[in-house]
Amino acid sequence: QSLIGNGIGRVGGLVVSMMIASQYGATIYTDAFLMVFAIVAFFSTVIQSSLDLSFIPVYSGLRGKGTQETRRFLGSMILNILSVTLGLALLMDILVWYCGPNLFDNSPKDLLSVVIRLTWEMSPVIIGMGVSALFIALFNAEKWFMTAGLIPIFPSLGIILFVILLGEGSGVHALSMGLLFGVLVQMGVTYLYSQRKGFKFEWAFYHPYLSKFLRIASLQTFAVFLASIMPVVDRVIVSVFLPEGSVTAMENASRLCHILWSLGNVGYINVYFSWWSEKNSEGDLNYLSTSFRRLFFISCFVFIPASLLLFLASLPIVNLAFGYGKYSDSAILATSDVFGYYILGYWAFMLRSTFVRFYSSQQRFSVIPRAAVCDFCS
Repeated sequence: QSLIGNGIGRVGGLVVSMMIASQYGATIYTDAFLMVFAIVAFFSTVIQSSLDLSFIPVYSGLRGKGTQETRRFLGSMILNILSVTLGLALLMDILVWYCGPNLFDNSPKDLLSVVIRLTWEMSPVIIGMGVSALFIALFNAEKWFMTAGLIPIFPSLGIILFVILLGEGSGVHALSMGLLFGVLVQMGVTYLYSQRKGFKFEWAFYHPYLSKFLRIASLQTFAVFLASIMPVVDRVIVSVFLPEGSVTAMENASRLCHILWSLGNVGYINVYFSWWSEKNSEGDLNYLSTSFRRLFFISCFVFIPASLLLFLASLPIVNLAFGYGKYSDSAILATSDVFGYYILGYWAFMLRSTFVRFYSSQQRFSVIPRAAVCDFCS
């Protein structure tokens, strides 16, 4: 169920990348959209990854304490996430408006105004992504894996809808407005689905388990921050030193990798993570060790050959996905090169994800930031 749900939910992102490549090509304006999107994705990834790794173990331990405590904890989480993401959205608007003139000093005159407008249109996405991430983590904790996997389809559907309705007349702004619309729909759907499943929320900013969650999440957030800041830095460097369209090529290669990451990491490793968290709260350590060994050896057997095969087939894969419309031959070659080098490390990334979730399920959180520091320094 999880593999099917995530396969459907994540394929929308690939369709969006293919549509952008076909309709807009690889230009300085698609670079601008993807640069702003990278900042939004950075904040969203930090929040979502921290929730994935911190919320499920805490929630698994709280479930046995009664329905009222669970309702108060969930209500407190929603209110605090709304507050934090609202602050992040405002911070993003201010930073881009303040730093933009220095970053785009040698760019076309209208590029700065396009970037600032894109930021205003996309910064509220952080709020919707943050709230949706909480519900996705809740659905995974409840083992509703199909539903959790399907939820990410809505932002992609929003972009596709707005590109079809607005066409090329609105330029890249059709992408940002479609993204915002899709995220708002996503947030509403997740909330209504939780209500249909019988979840109620008691609204309070503080709950005793919130402090426990924040202690755990602080370590996780630090680790995720180090892992997530590098793609943003990479795109800034590429936009400054390489020709226009390079950020678009890099983003499209990342999108292809993200599909594979989702099928493995979110598709079935999170299923183990949910079970590990529950078994750890019950004290069943034998299940943890035996299932981890089994998953580790299966992962080695599957992902190492898969990385090599995908590297060898990188050009045909990229050509099949993006080789039409306004996407040039040089952009296809650049995208295939980036995808090939990314995919060589796919097996190591997947095995690392297995370790991260195994230690998180046991609430051995100090291991994760240490690994993140090593990754960042290397």
